[in-house]
Amino acid sequence: MSGSSGELRQQIGEILATVKALDRAQQDTVRHVERAVDGMQRDMASMKHESRNFQHSVGGRLENLKVSQDLLGNRVTTLEQGVEKIRAPVEELVSLRRRLGAIGLLILSATTVLWAFLSPLWNTAAQKIFSAIVR
Repeated sequence: MSGSSGELRQQIGEILATVKALDRAQQDTVRHVERAVDGMQRDMASMKHESRNFQHSVGGRLENLKVSQDLLGNRVTTLEQGVEKIRAPVEELVSLRRRLGAIGLLILSATTVLWAFLSPLWNTAAQKIFSAIVR
């Protein structure tokens, strides 16, 4: 029996050694999984932080764009009002310019006609005046 009890002890020793080895392997696996979970939690926290920063940044930019759009809208409205204020005076100036152009053409035409008719009289009068001075 001592032989069989020695074998039994040997088998129990081998089983215990195997159980201890499995326990160490399980503990190593648990530590590895815990480190992996910790790393994933850190990564997730970092991603949440970056996501909040990004959302804040995008929100701020959108708010700035909205303010800029409002300012541009106000400027456009102000420009439209200014254009409406000067529209009538500008149209009046354009009308006056046309009339002045027409009046200028009339004066030029009248001057040309007068010159055509008065030129011979002028030449005759000038000749008489010069001949009176020269004598």
